[in-house]
Amino acid sequence: MGPLRSVINFYKKMKEKSVTYIMREQAELAVLLSGLSEKYTVQEGGLLVYTVSYFDTFDWRLFDKGLICLRQGSSVYALTDFSDENRIEAEGPVRNKLFPLDFAKSVLGEKLQLVAGIRALLPLVEITR
Repeated sequence: MGPLRSVINFYKKMKEKSVTYIMREQAELAVLLSGLSEKYTVQEGGLLVYTVSYFDTFDWRLFDKGLICLRQGSSVYALTDFSDENRIEAEGPVRNKLFPLDFAKSVLGEKLQLVAGIRALLPLVEITR
């Protein structure tokens, strides 16, 4: 299971286990937490920041072949189809302009070379949650 799928599953589980309250009037946080702690275990959670960057050539060669190239976090790259069933993952360089030859000794690099040739892979979209 890749990191992206893990994050998606994490959010699904959190949604299933979350309880949402709508307050009729404003309340101080301390008063609210003291009331909740009588009925529930309340713990402070850390902030989870997760970034996914999507890459393609200037002429959208990967997209035209039904493929998505993405970077999860800082150095894990994946090439997958639109259904996310055929996924290839590899470590790669931490920079925004990539070339298929940057992954030369991997299945990911071979596949990128077949589709993109010598074209640069450029970051087109970045999503941070």
